[in-house]
Amino acid sequence: MFHFTPTSGSWLNAVETFFSVLTRRRLRRGIFRSIVDLQAAINRYLDEHNANPKPFVWSKPADTILAKLKRLAKLKRLPVPSV
Repeated sequence: MFHFTPTSGSWLNAVETFFSVLTRRRLRRGIFRSIVDLQAAINRYLDEHNANPKPFVWSKPADTILAKLKRLAKLKRLPVPSV
């Protein structure tokens, strides 16, 4: 069975975005005199971030995504993804 996960829509983008925000908001321009100080800064950020969780919301309905995958599969002569 073929499962298509576009790199522009993968979970990896969410991880990259998370680390980018962590770097910009907590680590860049920070002064850490030890690894323990760095770990403490990261842990404080995680505590603050997790105090107000926001669920991921899909921006497109599943039918739209599946239709696009079917069109792509047809163009590339790949098996049509199934649900």
